Amino acid sequence: MAGAINDRGNIVGQFALPTAPTERHGFLFKDGVFTSFDPPGSVFTNVLGINERGEIAGRYCTQLPCAAPGAGSFHGFLLHDGEFTTVDIPGALETDLFKANSPGRIVGGFLTPDHKEQIALLTNGNLTVFAPPGGQPVSLDNGGINERGDIVGTYCDWALPCLITPVGTHGFLISGGAFTTIDVPGASATAALGMNARGGIVGAYSDAKGVHGFLLSRYQTN
Repeated sequence: MAGAINDRGNIVGQFALPTAPTERHGFLFKDGVFTSFDPPGSVFTNVLGINERGEIAGRYCTQLPCAAPGAGSFHGFLLHDGEFTTVDIPGALETDLFKANSPGRIVGGFLTPDHKEQIALLTNGNLTVFAPPGGQPVSLDNGGINERGDIVGTYCDWALPCLITPVGTHGFLISGGAFTTIDVPGASATAALGMNARGGIVGAYSDAKGVHGFLLSRYQTN
């Protein structure tokens, strides 16, 4: 399954082998060449993003069964020039990395010691934490950041872990310090998964007819 593509056409994602269907491995498809990879010790590699510098972001776990994001199983990772860096936010029970932009900002999420799910922005080793104004849990499933540093993601109305499900979720945008909720009209659930430099936001929503993708064009950021 492909997870992301950059402007150069490099594609990243994950796959499973028929001999080990519960395991996952990362891959990079670049210049017609398929390369598989896993962080050291990983039995489940979940690749979520690649930027224009070729930096690949994602998460992994080291024991099966690997629980859903937000249940405490994952470590974040960054892969650049063939070198892995494991990213564990100090004190966190789980760290997930979603995307990195070209200026080197990395967005992800983490589970606090008191089991709160929050969005993390890492900039040159400095951590900035975001949460919805109402204190709702955010999804550690997936999210995005663009070249400007605007962040998109998903939050839930109720209990942990906050997953991208057919009911009770809302997309959000963080831009210029302002938090904006994104709900597709008539949807029972909305999830925002990625954003480009022009302000276009992509994601998914659910309604009575099923699950659909959406593009919100040229969102006006601050």
